[in-house]
Amino acid sequence: MSSIELPNTDDPLLTRLAFGVGRLHKHDLGTAYRTVRTAYDHGIRHFDTSVYYGFGLGQTVLGQLIADVGDRDALFISTKIGHFQKEFPGAKKLYRNEEALWGLVHECYRQLRGPIDLLQIHEADLSVWWDSSEPEEGHRFVQADVEYEFRPAPVMRAIERARESGVCRYIGATGNTSEALSRVVSAIDVDTVMCAYNLDPIFRGAQTNLLPVVRERGLFYLSAGLLQGGSYVRPRNFDRWFHRDERIVERFTRYAEIQEASGLTGAELVSRWMLSVPDVGCWVLGASHPDQVDETMRVLRKGPLPADLQAALDALALPGVDPFSSFPG
Repeated sequence: MSSIELPNTDDPLLTRLAFGVGRLHKHDLGTAYRTVRTAYDHGIRHFDTSVYYGFGLGQTVLGQLIADVGDRDALFISTKIGHFQKEFPGAKKLYRNEEALWGLVHECYRQLRGPIDLLQIHEADLSVWWDSSEPEEGHRFVQADVEYEFRPAPVMRAIERARESGVCRYIGATGNTSEALSRVVSAIDVDTVMCAYNLDPIFRGAQTNLLPVVRERGLFYLSAGLLQGGSYVRPRNFDRWFHRDERIVERFTRYAEIQEASGLTGAELVSRWMLSVPDVGCWVLGASHPDQVDETMRVLRKGPLPADLQAALDALALPGVDPFSSFPG
């Protein structure tokens, strides 16, 4: 696992945590700001956002945090470009337009008040980045049996231009499908890779499909989507339409039994489980309210789970199973 230069901290827990702002739109702007400020007050210095989050709300709030802190070097800010709104005329063509992407880069630079620490491709596992023949409706994931021109793609020219010009320090790729994302990062020159929803007690697609590539290429790995969109918080009532595989239904049933017997909330159980998982450079955690940040940090300060409880959760693993593999494009 390679390293990237993060703000100095003597706390080993904080070096492995980032705060993602993708859920801040659930409340008003004032609550959104108090939420990121609470994360900062707990000692978190790595914040992750995107031009897509809250239609710009995430970057606006982080820009205000940067201004209030007053020391840009004390923070590590990562953002993402992509996700042109489908209502915009010709939106799909913009993914293949270097100048349109460069415009997004400059908007990130403006909102985040200067050089960006990490600039990422938002959902680089979507073929629209790499294939100009992508259909007008819907998105497809990168396919194993299709040839793509990864390196000369407009998005690569845009983010490499940003790194070379000093607009950003590092570049990376993100995605939700471990197998498709592994193919992308095998073919392009990036510093980091972030995958969501593919590393938790049940879903281990990242361990099977992606982490071998991460290790081979010496990339810094970030993991997100730990609570599986809330399914681990409400395991008796998780999204069965999404997780249709009977093996997954059976695993969530077993997980619910473990969680109830433990006396811990689902959020605490999975959050403390992650503390003993190797090969992750940084976990990107999210919240929409300051109270959620306080609670997350309170449970993480308890440390890893007891060994027997950790082993019980590890026994739920479905190696290689990707929750998005059958998700409609």
